[in-house]
Amino acid sequence: MGNIETKARLNLPSYPEGFTKDGRSSIWKLYKDFEKLSNVFGWIKEPPIYVQKLETRTGPFEFPIEVFRTSIRGPAFWVFAGIHGEEPAGPNAIASNIEVLGDLGRKIPMVVFPLCNPSGYWRNWRYPNEDRDKDKRSRECSVGDSDWLLPDLNSPAPKSRKPNCDSSESCCLILRVLELSSDYPPLISFDHHEDECHKKAPYIYSQGKLGIGDPIAQKVVEILKELGLPVEKGGKDEEGRDIIGGIVDFKNDGSVDELMGSNKIVFGGRFWEKNSAESVVVVETPIIRIPLERRIRAHARIIQAYPEFWQMIRKQELMGF
Repeated sequence: MGNIETKARLNLPSYPEGFTKDGRSSIWKLYKDFEKLSNVFGWIKEPPIYVQKLETRTGPFEFPIEVFRTSIRGPAFWVFAGIHGEEPAGPNAIASNIEVLGDLGRKIPMVVFPLCNPSGYWRNWRYPNEDRDKDKRSRECSVGDSDWLLPDLNSPAPKSRKPNCDSSESCCLILRVLELSSDYPPLISFDHHEDECHKKAPYIYSQGKLGIGDPIAQKVVEILKELGLPVEKGGKDEEGRDIIGGIVDFKNDGSVDELMGSNKIVFGGRFWEKNSAESVVVVETPIIRIPLERRIRAHARIIQAYPEFWQMIRKQELMGF
């Protein structure tokens, strides 16, 4: 996959596994585990969405952004993880529960983006172009940015004129999401994140049609509490939005999650209808003072509940909610 130098210009780690000091798996082990979806369970491995490259003195180092989908098409269960490189629990939980995903994908349509920002994961950087130090951050360049396709205040103009991610990851990722949505219209979407907030406990986001009343989001909060992880039950988030039972209903952040829950995009000065998910849950686990092992366990328990969540949303759908 490329060459590694001991000390690169970009202040890379001096060992090929990349950053693993917090106990995360090496990125190469993750890639190998993700491959089981296609090699063992018969899923379809799409061509790489985008190949992130790091230039070193001995040559380029490449990290493909991968997506896997089932041969079964139809209303689908979507999964995203690793959009922020310093939030490793989600990709590690997916890798350690690949059999759960593989088995479920033999029964229902699924699309999985297991590691959306591999170079960020390898370096422990939040974004492809910047580390986690907010004081040094020039601007956020998330691979999940979708505001260039989402309407601004319901006007036929996008929130942003172009993707924030200069190296095109977000453009390639979001266009692949839209492309796959035609054969795999999202019914449920999960995005596995973490939270480095120092001021209050984390909360989760519910960005689908069901909002605060989403029983799947409520069940996720129950799981986090059962595992002893702190969850902010009420009050306001940092932007002044209401936290209700550990959940924030926020549909205006320009993320891929907003895109999954939106029934329209804007392009070329006009609106276009799209499939929107009933349930869009963004999981957040606390990074501060919580060992990675416990955080992985929480995301794993949520992944293990995917079959239950599927039954819950199908019941909601059949009842006409």
